[in-house]
Amino acid sequence: HSVWRETEESYYQFFESAPIGLFRSTPDGAFLRVNQAVVKMLKYSSREALLSVPVPSLYASAKEYEKWKTELESNDTSNENEIQLRCADGSMIWVRHNVKAMRASDGRVLYYDGSIADISERLESDQSLKEAYREKELLLKEIHHRVKNNLQIISSLLNLQSDYLRDPFDAELFKQSQARVKAMALLHEKLYQSSDLAHIDFEEGGSITMYFV
Repeated sequence: HSVWRETEESYYQFFESAPIGLFRSTPDGAFLRVNQAVVKMLKYSSREALLSVPVPSLYASAKEYEKWKTELESNDTSNENEIQLRCADGSMIWVRHNVKAMRASDGRVLYYDGSIADISERLESDQSLKEAYREKELLLKEIHHRVKNNLQIISSLLNLQSDYLRDPFDAELFKQSQARVKAMALLHEKLYQSSDLAHIDFEEGGSITMYFV
């Protein structure tokens, strides 16, 4: 009996001190046990206050709650997904939700043991990175169009000026300058279209390099 008591005490100690939320609930939607991490995560004033709340009401929708219950009852594997849970103040948080059905010898579901970990900050960080990436893409497109337009203007000005040249040597210099501007435009286009700036294939545009020789 003393060994059993020590084992049980160790379990409760682990249950209470775990850094993630742990809970046990019944198939009819009532909490049997929650640790302090769940209480804090869902912003309840006390353990008793959370234990009195029907489990389905914490989910974004009844459909979400029934979904993992159905999946659990159809197999013996644990159900893990990322879902939203409703806090005491009505706000929603994203959590990694993992639940396993505990069964009697005859296969009946006795209760569900589950864990929840708050991943709201991670998802917010991921969203911020996505927004920053979209802003960078828009900025690069704007820079590309401006550079492209400026190179076209330079090429057009050189072309207009070359009409006034009578000296063959000067005309050749302008022609070479136009060729270099064209090469820069082609190179810029190649860079803009490349998905990997560290490895750019110039074989298709081998003529680009000859303008800089």
